Amino acid sequence: MHFDRSTLKKRGITWLLTLALMGGIFATSLTGCTSSDSDKPVDTLSADATADGADGAETYWEASTPEAQGMDSALLTQMYENIKSSKLDVHHVLILKNGIKVSEANYYPYAATDLHILNSVTKSFTSALIGKAIDENLIEGVEQPVMDLFNDRTIANPSAFKDSMKLKDLLTMTSGIDWSETGNYGASTDSNTQMWQSENQIQFMLDKAVTKEPGSTFYYCSGGAHLMSGILTEVTGQSEEMYATEKLFTPLGIENYKWGQDNQGNNSGSSRLFLSASDLAKFGELYRNKGKWNGEQLLPEAWVDASTQNLYDTPNGPSSQSGYGYQWWMNPFGGYSARGFGGQFLYVVPDLDLVVVFMGSMGSTFFAPDRLMTEYVLPAVNGDAPLPENKVAQEALWAMQQSVLEAPAATDVPALNDAAKAMTGQIFTVENGDKIGVDFVDGSSEATLHWTTDGETYDVPVGLDDVYRFSPCSGFYLKGYTSNVGFTGKWTTDRTFIVTVCPTDGDATYTLALTYNNGTLKSTFRSNLTGR
Repeated sequence: MHFDRSTLKKRGITWLLTLALMGGIFATSLTGCTSSDSDKPVDTLSADATADGADGAETYWEASTPEAQGMDSALLTQMYENIKSSKLDVHHVLILKNGIKVSEANYYPYAATDLHILNSVTKSFTSALIGKAIDENLIEGVEQPVMDLFNDRTIANPSAFKDSMKLKDLLTMTSGIDWSETGNYGASTDSNTQMWQSENQIQFMLDKAVTKEPGSTFYYCSGGAHLMSGILTEVTGQSEEMYATEKLFTPLGIENYKWGQDNQGNNSGSSRLFLSASDLAKFGELYRNKGKWNGEQLLPEAWVDASTQNLYDTPNGPSSQSGYGYQWWMNPFGGYSARGFGGQFLYVVPDLDLVVVFMGSMGSTFFAPDRLMTEYVLPAVNGDAPLPENKVAQEALWAMQQSVLEAPAATDVPALNDAAKAMTGQIFTVENGDKIGVDFVDGSSEATLHWTTDGETYDVPVGLDDVYRFSPCSGFYLKGYTSNVGFTGKWTTDRTFIVTVCPTDGDATYTLALTYNNGTLKSTFRSNLTGR
Protein backbone atom coordinates (compact mmCIF):
# COMPACT_ATOMS: atom_id res chain seq x y z
CA MET A 1 0.00 0.00 0.00
CA HIS A 2 1.56 3.27 -1.11
CA PHE A 3 0.78 6.79 0.02
CA ASP A 4 1.92 10.09 -1.44
CA ARG A 5 -0.31 12.66 0.18
CA SER A 6 0.36 16.09 1.56
CA THR A 7 -1.30 15.14 4.83
CA LEU A 8 -1.01 11.72 6.42
CA LYS A 9 -2.15 11.04 9.95
CA LYS A 10 1.06 9.76 11.45
CA ARG A 11 1.65 9.50 15.16
CA GLY A 12 -1.53 11.47 15.77
CA ILE A 13 -0.57 14.70 13.99
CA THR A 14 -0.66 15.98 10.44
CA TRP A 15 2.52 15.06 8.63
CA LEU A 16 3.23 17.34 5.73
CA LEU A 17 4.63 14.75 3.39
CA THR A 18 4.03 16.32 0.02
CA LEU A 19 6.34 19.25 0.71
CA ALA A 20 6.41 19.98 -2.97
CA LEU A 21 7.09 23.71 -2.95
CA MET A 22 10.73 23.31 -3.83
CA GLY A 23 10.39 20.60 -4.38
CA GLY A 24 11.78 2.61 -5.74
CA ILE A 25 11.59 -0.30 -4.05
CA PHE A 26 14.84 -0.84 -2.25
CA ALA A 27 15.57 0.32 1.29
CA THR A 28 19.09 0.70 2.59
CA SER A 29 20.66 0.10 5.97
CA LEU A 30 22.62 2.68 7.88
CA THR A 31 26.31 2.01 7.55
CA GLY A 32 28.73 2.54 10.41
CA CYS A 33 30.61 5.76 10.72
CA THR A 34 34.07 4.50 9.95
CA SER A 35 36.97 6.14 8.20
CA SER A 36 39.46 4.94 5.63
CA ASP A 37 42.93 6.12 4.73
CA SER A 38 41.99 5.73 1.07
CA ASP A 39 39.74 8.76 1.40
CA LYS A 40 42.70 11.02 2.17
CA PRO A 41 43.81 13.34 -0.62
CA VAL A 42 45.13 11.61 -3.72
CA ASP A 43 46.10 13.05 -7.05
CA THR A 44 43.59 10.86 -8.88
CA LEU A 45 42.04 7.43 -8.84
CA SER A 46 41.46 5.16 -11.79
CA ALA A 47 38.01 5.44 -13.27
CA ASP A 48 37.65 1.73 -12.61
CA ALA A 49 38.86 1.97 -9.03
CA THR A 50 36.57 1.71 -6.04
CA ALA A 51 37.19 4.47 -3.54
CA ASP A 52 35.97 4.44 0.03
CA GLY A 53 33.62 7.28 0.82
CA ALA A 54 33.98 9.44 3.85
CA ASP A 55 31.87 6.99 5.87
CA GLY A 56 33.68 3.89 4.63
CA ALA A 57 31.00 3.08 2.04
CA GLU A 58 31.86 2.40 -1.57
CA THR A 59 31.23 5.33 -3.89
CA TYR A 60 30.89 5.54 -7.64
CA TRP A 61 32.91 8.59 -8.43
CA GLU A 62 36.54 8.84 -9.39
CA ALA A 63 38.19 11.00 -6.74
CA SER A 64 40.80 13.72 -6.93
CA THR A 65 42.22 16.55 -4.91
CA PRO A 66 40.49 19.84 -5.66
CA GLU A 67 43.79 21.32 -6.87
CA ALA A 68 44.17 18.62 -9.52
CA GLN A 69 40.87 19.86 -10.99
CA GLY A 70 41.67 23.55 -10.66
CA MET A 71 39.91 24.17 -7.34
CA ASP A 72 41.11 25.59 -4.04
CA SER A 73 40.87 23.20 -1.06
CA ALA A 74 41.11 26.04 1.45
CA LEU A 75 37.91 27.70 0.21
CA LEU A 76 36.03 24.41 0.40
CA THR A 77 37.19 23.97 3.98
CA GLN A 78 35.95 27.48 4.72
CA MET A 79 32.57 26.47 3.31
CA TYR A 80 32.29 23.57 5.74
CA GLU A 81 33.39 25.84 8.58
CA ASN A 82 30.63 28.28 7.59
CA ILE A 83 28.05 25.47 7.54
CA LYS A 84 29.11 24.67 11.10
CA SER A 85 29.19 28.24 12.38
CA SER A 86 25.86 29.05 10.71
CA LYS A 87 24.34 25.91 12.25
CA LEU A 88 22.92 24.83 8.91
CA ASP A 89 21.22 21.44 9.05
CA VAL A 90 23.08 19.95 6.10
CA HIS A 91 22.96 16.19 5.56
CA HIS A 92 25.06 15.62 2.44
CA VAL A 93 27.41 17.64 0.23
CA LEU A 94 28.97 16.31 -2.97
CA ILE A 95 31.05 18.42 -5.37
CA LEU A 96 32.11 17.20 -8.82
CA LYS A 97 34.48 19.08 -11.11
CA ASN A 98 35.00 17.71 -14.62
CA GLY A 99 32.96 14.68 -13.54
CA ILE A 100 35.43 13.90 -10.74
CA LYS A 101 34.67 14.05 -7.02
CA VAL A 102 36.69 16.75 -5.29
CA SER A 103 34.77 16.92 -2.02
CA GLU A 104 32.16 14.89 -0.17
CA ALA A 105 30.76 15.32 3.32
CA ASN A 106 28.09 13.23 5.00
CA TYR A 107 26.95 14.70 8.30
CA TYR A 108 26.22 12.42 11.24
CA PRO A 109 23.99 10.48 11.34
CA TYR A 110 23.57 10.51 7.55
CA ALA A 111 25.72 8.09 5.54
CA ALA A 112 26.82 8.32 1.91
CA THR A 113 24.67 5.36 0.90
CA ASP A 114 21.48 6.62 2.56
CA LEU A 115 18.58 7.41 0.31
CA HIS A 116 17.23 10.92 0.85
CA ILE A 117 13.92 12.46 -0.12
CA LEU A 118 14.37 14.86 -3.05
CA ASN A 119 11.04 16.67 -2.76
CA SER A 120 10.61 18.89 -5.82
CA VAL A 121 13.94 17.90 -7.36
CA THR A 122 11.70 15.04 -8.55
CA LYS A 123 10.12 17.45 -11.04
CA SER A 124 13.31 17.60 -13.10
CA PHE A 125 13.26 13.81 -13.48
CA THR A 126 9.68 14.01 -14.70
CA SER A 127 10.76 16.62 -17.24
CA ALA A 128 13.56 14.35 -18.45
CA LEU A 129 11.15 11.47 -18.94
CA ILE A 130 8.71 13.66 -20.85
CA GLY A 131 11.61 14.53 -23.16
CA LYS A 132 12.42 10.84 -23.56
CA ALA A 133 8.81 10.02 -24.39
CA ILE A 134 8.78 12.75 -27.05
CA ASP A 135 12.03 11.36 -28.47
CA GLU A 136 10.40 7.94 -28.71
CA ASN A 137 7.38 9.43 -30.51
CA LEU A 138 5.06 8.49 -27.66
CA ILE A 139 4.14 12.17 -27.36
CA GLU A 140 3.91 14.48 -30.38
CA GLY A 141 5.85 17.27 -28.73
CA VAL A 142 5.57 20.10 -26.25
CA GLU A 143 2.86 21.75 -28.36
CA GLN A 144 0.50 18.79 -27.90
CA PRO A 145 -2.70 19.80 -26.06
CA VAL A 146 -2.86 18.17 -22.65
CA MET A 147 -6.53 17.21 -22.92
CA ASP A 148 -5.83 15.26 -26.11
CA LEU A 149 -3.77 12.85 -24.01
CA PHE A 150 -6.82 11.98 -21.89
CA ASN A 151 -9.51 11.48 -24.54
CA ASP A 152 -11.05 8.56 -22.66
CA ARG A 153 -11.95 10.65 -19.61
CA THR A 154 -14.90 12.80 -18.72
CA ILE A 155 -13.42 16.10 -17.58
CA ALA A 156 -15.16 18.85 -15.63
CA ASN A 157 -14.92 22.61 -16.21
CA PRO A 158 -14.38 22.54 -19.99
CA SER A 159 -13.24 25.82 -21.53
CA ALA A 160 -11.33 27.27 -24.43
CA PHE A 161 -8.43 27.93 -22.08
CA LYS A 162 -8.39 24.29 -20.98
CA ASP A 163 -8.53 23.05 -24.57
CA SER A 164 -5.57 25.28 -25.47
CA MET A 165 -3.39 24.19 -22.53
CA LYS A 166 -0.30 22.48 -23.96
CA LEU A 167 2.32 20.19 -22.51
CA LYS A 168 4.87 23.02 -22.57
CA ASP A 169 2.56 24.99 -20.28
CA LEU A 170 2.80 22.24 -17.66
CA LEU A 171 6.55 22.05 -18.13
CA THR A 172 7.02 25.79 -17.59
CA MET A 173 4.42 26.20 -14.79
CA THR A 174 2.34 28.51 -16.97
CA SER A 175 -0.73 26.26 -17.28
CA GLY A 176 -3.23 28.83 -16.03
CA ILE A 177 -4.83 26.21 -13.78
CA ASP A 178 -6.78 27.68 -10.86
CA TRP A 179 -4.22 26.95 -8.16
CA SER A 180 -3.00 28.23 -4.80
CA GLU A 181 0.36 26.97 -3.54
CA THR A 182 2.34 29.15 -1.18
CA GLY A 183 4.04 26.54 0.99
CA ASN A 184 1.25 26.35 3.58
CA TYR A 185 0.88 22.62 3.07
CA GLY A 186 -1.84 21.02 5.14
CA ALA A 187 -4.06 24.11 5.02
CA SER A 188 -7.56 23.62 3.67
CA THR A 189 -6.96 26.39 1.12
CA ASP A 190 -3.77 24.84 -0.31
CA SER A 191 -4.41 23.32 -3.73
CA ASN A 192 -1.62 20.80 -3.44
CA THR A 193 -3.10 19.52 -0.17
CA GLN A 194 -6.53 19.33 -1.78
CA MET A 195 -5.12 17.27 -4.65
CA TRP A 196 -3.43 14.73 -2.40
CA GLN A 197 -6.50 14.43 -0.21
CA SER A 198 -8.72 13.70 -3.21
CA GLU A 199 -9.61 10.16 -4.22
CA ASN A 200 -8.05 10.42 -7.68
CA GLN A 201 -5.19 12.89 -8.02
CA ILE A 202 -4.91 12.87 -11.82
CA GLN A 203 -8.67 13.34 -12.26
CA PHE A 204 -8.53 16.17 -9.72
CA MET A 205 -6.00 17.98 -11.90
CA LEU A 206 -7.91 17.37 -15.11
CA ASP A 207 -11.10 18.69 -13.52
CA LYS A 208 -9.52 21.91 -12.23
CA ALA A 209 -10.67 25.06 -13.99
CA VAL A 210 -8.16 26.87 -16.19
CA THR A 211 -8.74 30.51 -15.34
CA LYS A 212 -5.81 32.21 -17.05
CA GLU A 213 -4.56 32.00 -20.60
CA PRO A 214 -2.05 29.12 -20.73
CA GLY A 215 1.49 30.29 -21.39
CA SER A 216 0.88 33.80 -20.12
CA THR A 217 1.80 33.70 -16.43
CA PHE A 218 4.27 31.72 -14.32
CA TYR A 219 2.74 30.30 -11.15
CA TYR A 220 4.24 27.45 -9.15
CA CYS A 221 1.99 24.42 -9.51
CA SER A 222 3.12 21.02 -8.22
CA GLY A 223 -0.10 19.52 -9.50
CA GLY A 224 0.97 20.16 -13.08
CA ALA A 225 4.12 18.11 -12.51
CA HIS A 226 2.05 15.27 -11.09
CA LEU A 227 -0.29 15.48 -14.06
CA MET A 228 2.75 14.82 -16.27
CA SER A 229 3.32 11.57 -14.39
CA GLY A 230 -0.20 10.63 -15.41
CA ILE A 231 0.67 11.55 -19.00
CA LEU A 232 3.71 9.27 -18.88
CA THR A 233 1.55 6.42 -17.63
CA GLU A 234 -0.97 7.08 -20.41
CA VAL A 235 1.54 7.09 -23.26
CA THR A 236 4.00 4.42 -22.05
CA GLY A 237 1.55 1.97 -20.53
CA GLN A 238 3.66 1.77 -17.39
CA SER A 239 4.34 3.81 -14.28
CA GLU A 240 6.79 6.70 -14.30
CA GLU A 241 9.05 4.64 -12.05
CA MET A 242 9.11 1.70 -14.46
CA TYR A 243 9.80 3.99 -17.40
CA ALA A 244 12.54 5.78 -15.44
CA THR A 245 14.12 2.47 -14.49
CA GLU A 246 14.37 1.42 -18.12
CA LYS A 247 15.37 4.74 -19.67
CA LEU A 248 17.38 6.47 -16.92
CA PHE A 249 18.09 4.55 -13.74
CA THR A 250 19.47 1.34 -15.24
CA PRO A 251 21.75 3.10 -17.77
CA LEU A 252 22.96 5.44 -15.00
CA GLY A 253 23.63 2.55 -12.64
CA ILE A 254 20.99 3.72 -10.14
CA GLU A 255 19.81 0.61 -8.32
CA ASN A 256 18.60 1.83 -4.94
CA TYR A 257 15.67 4.23 -4.82
CA LYS A 258 12.16 4.73 -3.53
CA TRP A 259 9.31 6.56 -5.25
CA GLY A 260 5.92 7.20 -3.67
CA GLN A 261 2.66 6.82 -5.54
CA ASP A 262 -0.81 8.27 -5.60
CA ASN A 263 -4.03 6.35 -5.00
CA GLN A 264 -4.11 4.98 -8.54
CA GLY A 265 -0.45 3.89 -8.58
CA ASN A 266 0.94 6.87 -10.47
CA ASN A 267 4.32 7.87 -9.10
CA SER A 268 4.45 11.39 -7.78
CA GLY A 269 5.62 13.52 -10.65
CA SER A 270 6.29 16.43 -8.34
CA SER A 271 7.99 14.91 -5.28
CA ARG A 272 8.55 11.74 -3.26
CA LEU A 273 11.55 10.35 -5.15
CA PHE A 274 14.37 9.18 -2.85
CA LEU A 275 17.97 8.84 -4.10
CA SER A 276 21.44 8.95 -2.62
CA ALA A 277 23.51 12.09 -3.14
CA SER A 278 25.85 10.13 -5.39
CA ASP A 279 23.05 8.94 -7.65
CA LEU A 280 21.50 12.39 -7.81
CA ALA A 281 24.88 13.69 -8.98
CA LYS A 282 24.73 11.19 -11.86
CA PHE A 283 21.58 12.90 -13.07
CA GLY A 284 23.38 16.23 -12.90
CA GLU A 285 26.31 14.86 -14.86
CA LEU A 286 23.92 13.52 -17.49
CA TYR A 287 22.62 17.04 -18.02
CA ARG A 288 26.07 18.65 -17.85
CA ASN A 289 27.04 16.33 -20.69
CA LYS A 290 23.93 17.27 -22.66
CA GLY A 291 22.13 13.96 -22.17
CA LYS A 292 25.08 11.66 -22.82
CA TRP A 293 26.30 9.03 -20.36
CA ASN A 294 29.25 6.72 -20.99
CA GLY A 295 29.00 7.42 -24.70
CA GLU A 296 25.25 6.72 -24.89
CA GLN A 297 22.80 9.50 -25.67
CA LEU A 298 20.12 8.82 -23.03
CA LEU A 299 18.31 12.12 -23.61
CA PRO A 300 18.28 14.24 -26.75
CA GLU A 301 20.79 17.08 -26.57
CA ALA A 302 18.14 19.43 -27.93
CA TRP A 303 15.84 18.52 -25.03
CA VAL A 304 18.53 19.24 -22.45
CA ASP A 305 19.25 22.59 -24.08
CA ALA A 306 15.58 23.55 -24.27
CA SER A 307 14.87 22.44 -20.71
CA THR A 308 17.68 24.42 -19.12
CA GLN A 309 17.27 27.82 -20.74
CA ASN A 310 15.33 30.67 -19.16
CA LEU A 311 11.90 30.48 -20.73
CA TYR A 312 9.99 32.49 -18.14
CA ASP A 313 11.11 35.12 -15.67
CA THR A 314 10.27 34.32 -12.05
CA PRO A 315 10.60 37.55 -10.04
CA ASN A 316 8.40 36.02 -7.33
CA GLY A 317 9.53 32.43 -7.76
CA PRO A 318 9.48 30.44 -4.51
CA SER A 319 12.77 28.69 -5.20
CA SER A 320 14.63 31.13 -7.44
CA GLN A 321 13.99 34.55 -8.91
CA SER A 322 16.29 33.96 -11.87
CA GLY A 323 13.98 32.20 -14.29
CA TYR A 324 12.51 28.81 -15.17
CA GLY A 325 12.79 26.28 -17.97
CA TYR A 326 11.20 22.83 -18.28
CA GLN A 327 11.05 22.03 -14.55
CA TRP A 328 14.53 23.46 -13.99
CA TRP A 329 15.35 26.70 -12.16
CA MET A 330 17.94 29.15 -13.42
CA ASN A 331 20.75 29.93 -10.97
CA PRO A 332 21.48 33.56 -10.07
CA PHE A 333 25.15 32.88 -10.78
CA GLY A 334 24.79 30.96 -14.06
CA GLY A 335 23.77 27.45 -14.95
CA TYR A 336 20.62 25.80 -13.64
CA SER A 337 19.37 23.71 -10.76
CA ALA A 338 16.73 21.35 -9.45
CA ARG A 339 15.47 22.55 -6.06
CA GLY A 340 13.44 20.77 -3.40
CA PHE A 341 11.75 21.80 -0.18
CA GLY A 342 13.95 21.73 2.90
CA GLY A 343 17.23 22.32 1.09
CA GLN A 344 17.54 19.66 -1.62
CA PHE A 345 19.65 21.15 -4.43
CA LEU A 346 21.23 19.80 -7.59
CA TYR A 347 23.35 22.51 -9.21
CA VAL A 348 24.70 22.22 -12.73
CA VAL A 349 27.10 24.95 -13.87
CA PRO A 350 28.26 23.86 -17.34
CA ASP A 351 30.61 26.80 -17.92
CA LEU A 352 32.64 25.69 -14.88
CA ASP A 353 32.11 21.94 -15.38
CA LEU A 354 30.54 21.77 -11.93
CA VAL A 355 27.85 19.53 -10.49
CA VAL A 356 27.06 20.12 -6.82
CA VAL A 357 24.59 18.37 -4.51
CA PHE A 358 23.29 19.68 -1.19
CA MET A 359 20.78 17.73 0.87
CA GLY A 360 19.47 18.78 4.24
CA SER A 361 16.74 20.19 6.44
CA MET A 362 16.81 23.91 5.77
CA GLY A 363 13.48 25.65 6.18
CA SER A 364 14.05 29.34 6.94
CA THR A 365 17.59 28.94 5.58
CA PHE A 366 16.42 27.39 2.31
CA PHE A 367 18.56 29.67 0.14
CA ALA A 368 21.75 28.99 2.12
CA PRO A 369 23.14 26.67 -0.59
CA ASP A 370 22.94 29.56 -3.09
CA ARG A 371 25.09 31.58 -0.71
CA LEU A 372 27.53 28.71 -0.19
CA MET A 373 27.89 28.35 -3.93
CA THR A 374 28.43 32.09 -4.43
CA GLU A 375 30.83 32.66 -1.54
CA TYR A 376 32.86 29.45 -1.58
CA VAL A 377 32.31 26.88 -4.34
CA LEU A 378 32.41 29.20 -7.34
CA PRO A 379 35.39 31.27 -6.08
CA ALA A 380 37.22 27.99 -5.45
CA VAL A 381 37.25 27.34 -9.21
CA ASN A 382 40.39 28.65 -10.90
CA GLY A 383 39.82 27.20 -14.35
CA ASP A 384 40.53 23.72 -15.64
CA ALA A 385 44.29 23.80 -15.33
CA PRO A 386 45.58 22.04 -12.20
CA LEU A 387 46.68 24.24 -9.34
CA PRO A 388 49.85 23.62 -7.36
CA GLU A 389 49.23 20.91 -4.79
CA ASN A 390 48.58 22.27 -1.31
CA LYS A 391 49.03 19.36 1.06
CA VAL A 392 48.30 21.40 4.17
CA ALA A 393 45.00 22.66 2.79
CA GLN A 394 44.09 19.23 1.45
CA GLU A 395 44.71 17.59 4.81
CA ALA A 396 42.60 20.27 6.48
CA LEU A 397 39.76 19.62 4.03
CA TRP A 398 39.97 15.88 4.55
CA ALA A 399 39.97 16.32 8.32
CA MET A 400 36.91 18.56 8.13
CA GLN A 401 35.05 16.03 5.98
CA GLN A 402 35.92 13.29 8.45
CA SER A 403 34.89 15.29 11.49
CA VAL A 404 31.30 15.89 10.40
CA LEU A 405 30.50 12.20 10.02
CA GLU A 406 31.58 11.26 13.53
CA ALA A 407 28.99 10.54 16.20
CA PRO A 408 29.14 12.82 19.23
CA ALA A 409 30.85 11.59 22.36
CA ALA A 410 28.45 9.78 24.65
CA THR A 411 27.36 11.82 27.65
CA ASP A 412 26.68 10.65 31.20
CA VAL A 413 23.18 9.44 31.93
CA PRO A 414 21.59 10.69 35.16
CA ALA A 415 19.86 8.41 37.63
CA LEU A 416 16.22 7.65 36.96
CA ASN A 417 13.74 10.22 38.21
CA ASP A 418 10.35 9.38 39.69
CA ALA A 419 8.50 9.85 36.40
CA ALA A 420 10.82 7.42 34.59
CA LYS A 421 10.25 4.81 37.29
CA ALA A 422 6.49 5.30 37.19
CA MET A 423 6.28 5.12 33.38
CA THR A 424 8.33 1.95 33.07
CA GLY A 425 6.24 -1.11 32.31
CA GLN A 426 3.15 0.86 31.28
CA ILE A 427 1.51 1.56 27.92
CA PHE A 428 -0.56 4.72 27.70
CA THR A 429 -3.25 5.63 25.20
CA VAL A 430 -2.69 9.29 24.38
CA GLU A 431 -5.11 11.90 23.06
CA ASN A 432 -4.82 10.97 19.39
CA GLY A 433 -5.27 7.25 19.97
CA ASP A 434 -1.61 6.29 19.74
CA LYS A 435 -0.31 3.86 22.33
CA ILE A 436 3.02 4.90 23.85
CA GLY A 437 5.25 3.57 26.58
CA VAL A 438 8.89 4.01 27.56
CA ASP A 439 10.83 1.51 29.66
CA PHE A 440 13.85 2.74 31.61
CA VAL A 441 16.56 0.72 33.36
CA ASP A 442 18.60 2.41 36.07
CA GLY A 443 22.23 2.76 35.00
CA SER A 444 21.52 2.00 31.33
CA SER A 445 22.35 4.37 28.48
CA GLU A 446 19.28 3.19 26.58
CA ALA A 447 15.53 3.20 27.08
CA THR A 448 12.99 1.30 25.00
CA LEU A 449 10.19 3.15 23.24
CA HIS A 450 6.97 1.27 22.50
CA TRP A 451 4.88 3.20 20.00
CA THR A 452 1.79 2.05 18.12
CA THR A 453 0.57 4.53 15.54
CA ASP A 454 -1.26 4.40 12.22
CA GLY A 455 -1.27 0.61 12.21
CA GLU A 456 2.46 0.26 12.88
CA THR A 457 4.16 -0.74 16.13
CA TYR A 458 7.72 0.32 16.87
CA ASP A 459 9.66 -1.23 19.75
CA VAL A 460 12.95 0.60 19.45
CA PRO A 461 15.97 1.54 21.58
CA VAL A 462 16.43 5.20 22.49
CA GLY A 463 19.88 6.60 23.25
CA LEU A 464 19.97 8.48 26.54
CA ASP A 465 23.60 9.52 26.06
CA ASP A 466 23.05 11.87 23.06
CA VAL A 467 23.96 9.10 20.58
CA TYR A 468 21.26 7.86 18.20
CA ARG A 469 20.15 4.25 18.31
CA PHE A 470 18.91 3.15 14.89
CA SER A 471 16.15 0.73 13.95
CA PRO A 472 14.49 -0.20 10.64
CA CYS A 473 10.93 1.13 10.86
CA SER A 474 8.33 -0.04 8.37
CA GLY A 475 5.92 2.57 7.09
CA PHE A 476 7.54 5.35 9.08
CA TYR A 477 7.91 7.85 6.25
CA LEU A 478 5.81 6.26 3.51
CA LYS A 479 3.56 3.23 3.64
CA GLY A 480 5.18 0.24 1.97
CA TYR A 481 8.73 1.41 2.60
CA THR A 482 11.20 0.93 5.43
CA SER A 483 13.18 3.82 6.89
CA ASN A 484 16.22 3.68 9.13
CA VAL A 485 15.26 5.83 12.08
CA GLY A 486 17.44 7.05 14.92
CA PHE A 487 16.13 7.83 18.41
CA THR A 488 17.65 9.79 21.29
CA GLY A 489 15.90 10.91 24.46
CA LYS A 490 16.41 13.36 27.30
CA TRP A 491 14.48 14.56 30.32
CA THR A 492 14.01 18.34 30.01
CA THR A 493 12.00 18.63 33.23
CA ASP A 494 11.18 16.16 35.97
CA ARG A 495 8.01 15.25 34.04
CA THR A 496 8.80 15.80 30.34
CA PHE A 497 10.82 13.35 28.25
CA ILE A 498 11.77 14.50 24.75
CA VAL A 499 12.48 11.89 22.08
CA THR A 500 14.33 13.16 19.01
CA VAL A 501 13.41 11.11 15.95
CA CYS A 502 15.68 11.11 12.89
CA PRO A 503 14.76 9.17 9.72
CA THR A 504 17.94 9.14 7.63
CA ASP A 505 15.96 9.25 4.38
CA GLY A 506 14.06 12.36 5.43
CA ASP A 507 14.36 16.12 5.23
CA ALA A 508 13.57 16.70 8.89
CA THR A 509 14.02 15.49 12.43
CA TYR A 510 11.07 15.31 14.78
CA THR A 511 10.43 15.68 18.48
CA LEU A 512 8.08 13.43 20.37
CA ALA A 513 7.39 15.19 23.66
CA LEU A 514 5.99 12.99 26.42
CA THR A 515 4.72 14.57 29.62
CA TYR A 516 3.85 12.28 32.54
CA ASN A 517 1.57 13.51 35.30
CA ASN A 518 -0.15 11.42 37.97
CA GLY A 519 -0.59 8.29 35.90
CA THR A 520 -1.41 9.99 32.58
CA LEU A 521 0.74 10.70 29.53
CA LYS A 522 0.35 13.53 27.05
CA SER A 523 2.22 13.64 23.76
CA THR A 524 3.01 16.10 20.98
CA PHE A 525 4.90 15.41 17.78
CA ARG A 526 6.52 18.15 15.68
CA SER A 527 8.83 18.58 12.73
CA ASN A 528 11.92 20.74 13.07
CA LEU A 529 11.38 21.79 9.45
CA THR A 530 7.75 22.90 9.45
CA GLY A 531 7.11 23.34 13.18
CA ARG A 532 4.01 21.18 12.78
